[in-house]
Amino acid sequence: MTDAASPASAATPLSRYGLNRAPYIVTDTFSVCEPAARRSAYNVMSTRDSFWRRQFSRPATSRQKVFDVVFGIALPLVCLLFDPLVFRSDLGKPLLDGYEIGGIVSMIVGMISLGAWLALGRFPAFIVSMLAGGAIFAFVLGCLLLPVSIVALFVVLGVLGFTPFATAFVFARNAVRAFDAAGQRWSRLGTVLAGICGLVVSVAGPWVTQGYVANRRAWAITAILSEDPTDDAEAIAAIKRFGTPSSADEIVFAYQRTADDARRKRLAAAYFDVTGESIEDRIVESMD
Repeated sequence: MTDAASPASAATPLSRYGLNRAPYIVTDTFSVCEPAARRSAYNVMSTRDSFWRRQFSRPATSRQKVFDVVFGIALPLVCLLFDPLVFRSDLGKPLLDGYEIGGIVSMIVGMISLGAWLALGRFPAFIVSMLAGGAIFAFVLGCLLLPVSIVALFVVLGVLGFTPFATAFVFARNAVRAFDAAGQRWSRLGTVLAGICGLVVSVAGPWVTQGYVANRRAWAITAILSEDPTDDAEAIAAIKRFGTPSSADEIVFAYQRTADDARRKRLAAAYFDVTGESIEDRIVESMD
């Protein structure tokens, strides 16, 4: 006696169903056949949608990695080194005056985390929060720069004002990839705990540093503007280390408000120690 053929191994000719002359494709043993025309239409639709899927899917292509390095690390570093507007400016008050330490530290942490992820691809659960924080910071910065960037489009350098949006995209897609990798390698609890640690490093770290700097700066300005010259040397050193152009201008405003010659002399000396310039020259410059 011979065994009956099992369903998985039995081959049923398509002619039995009247499909021998139709352009049908058998996808697998148990699949319902579908017309080739319908399958082709599905492939076209998938191709149209696949561009954005490719931007966020893993693994990253070599071109995507080059794009990420250029717009996520190289250009932000160039903008930071030759910053004409955001953290320092010769044309007036910087855009983020008073928040430069937190902003700069956030950028540095973001660039380091992106570089580590692109180079090593390790600790995704920890890095995902850092990359997400970098994406949010870059997007907000791009929105703040948008009015200036639109006006500056008449100058070639104005294009650099749109760099934060490209940087935000780079950080966002790498955050998605890191999140996907974390889900495959880590437990749910481990992912959450590592993500919290990454969030603390990327968000709390820079802005705790900013808070410390702001407190030291405020104390130094208060000490110099007070009637007691005891702490002048320490206060001047603190302003040199943590001060901004607006910090020095506080000394100028106090100099203009006071009529006491001894105090004016002390404020003028403090301003010179901080900036290396004459306070009278600064007053004349501000009136031009």
